[in-house]
Amino acid sequence: IERELKPSFAALSLAQRQEEALGLLGSPFLEERQIAVGVLAKDAKKLPDSFLTAVEPIFDRVAKDWATCDLIAGKLLRVFVLRSPKTRRRVVGWSRSKNLWRQRASAVAFVNEARKGQHDDEIMEICERIVKNPERFVQLGCGWVLRELYLAAPDRVSGFLRSHEPELCREGLRYAIEKMPRQLQKSLLDSHRAPSPRVR
Repeated sequence: IERELKPSFAALSLAQRQEEALGLLGSPFLEERQIAVGVLAKDAKKLPDSFLTAVEPIFDRVAKDWATCDLIAGKLLRVFVLRSPKTRRRVVGWSRSKNLWRQRASAVAFVNEARKGQHDDEIMEICERIVKNPERFVQLGCGWVLRELYLAAPDRVSGFLRSHEPELCREGLRYAIEKMPRQLQKSLLDSHRAPSPRVR
């Protein structure tokens, strides 16, 4: 379907293409949201800063699954993480949201940069907030970005995991420790006693 639609989207102006894709992004159907992200990703560097404001309500209405959340975060929000300190702070600010998917997106948007050791202060700021949310997919988003950050800042990540042991669920911890030496993995798992996450 995306291939069939490609000529139609290509015939539109940049502004029209973004408007049509943003409309599709609000669709109740996952497949249409996936097409929308694919279209927007091709022009991601040309998206206006106002896109962040436009996409926020979509999380409240339809983006209530990990697939949509991670597509938006990994393909689109990542561009704003790299664009400027101002837009990066907007993404970090999503960690304060009451919406669990926007909280997860704030972490997932930094995954690629985390493994390069970039923006670790912002990543830790996000994790400090969202680790307090016991919802499963928020916890897994936290664990995912910490797993990648460990490659660049091992002491900082292992210290975070020990200090936030009561808040991080077992599954989130397992995500976070995947790239650690086995001895450290065992040590962190043996001392962990946090409860299982809630599933909404």
